Formats: sequence, structure tokens, C-alpha cells
Amino acid sequence: MGYTMKKGNLTLNGFYACSNYVLHELAKDPNWHEGRPEALYEGSNDKTAYAFFESGNWYLLDFQHITAVKIPERVIEVLIDENETQRKAAILLKNLQLVDLMIQHMHSGTWSDGLPVRPFFKDDYCCVEYESGRWWHYDIDNGTWF
Repeated sequence: MGYTMKKGNLTLNGFYACSNYVLHELAKDPNWHEGRPEALYEGSNDKTAYAFFESGNWYLLDFQHITAVKIPERVIEVLIDENETQRKAAILLKNLQLVDLMIQHMHSGTWSDGLPVRPFFKDDYCCVEYESGRWWHYDIDNGTWF
């Protein structure tokens, strides 16, 4: 991936340069209490990254808007549930690209389905049921839901 950011006369190239810039900007906010991440992971495209902090919180870093979206703890709990009936789905759901896709979906319009409650497979796709009782298919390869 070609991570590049332009801010005024400044051009940043590379995953870590972009991540550090966003984290530096976040640190200026008096409400930001996370500090430096323990781990950084590439996002699903060259405009995002995932950050894990000592607090146990996960964030989706947005290089385009210089923001961080906290991934709700409940989402993480559901996605890493490895009980017997969800083992196969849980392995797939650990893929952070699915978290990214779910967050995009939840922020794509007026969201009324709540938080995820149950992952499962159907029609060879990973699916997620939400608090409303509705569920969605997620096509990770194409970045779509239906």
C-alpha cells in the first residue's frame, strides 16, 4: 500500500509516518488520554490503520480526516468470542478488515441496528447479527455489505 499524506507544504510517506502524524495531532486534544499505541496494523486501504493501546482499546485511525474512531469494547468482545458454535466465524472475525467494514457500514447513513451481537456464516459470507435482530452479509474482499 502507498501511504501518503499531504498537509500544506508537508508530504508524509509511509505507514509509520502517517500513523505518527495522526497520533501527534490527537495528542494535542486534551480529551485524548491514550498516549502511544502498543501496536499498529495496516488498515484495509492506505487511508486507515488500526491502533491497540495499553488501555485495551482499539481505534481505527483515519489518515484522510486526521481522526480516530474507537472500536466499541462490545464489538471486540463479540468478534473474539470463540465458543464452540462460533469458532469458525470467530477466526474470520478476528480479521481487522471486517471491523473496518462494519464501522464503515455503521457510519454510512442513519444506523439504527445497534451493536453486533452474533457472528455467523451464511452463503459463504461472514454475517453479523445486530441488537435490532437484523443481520448483514459482509464481503471483505470487495468491501461491501448486503
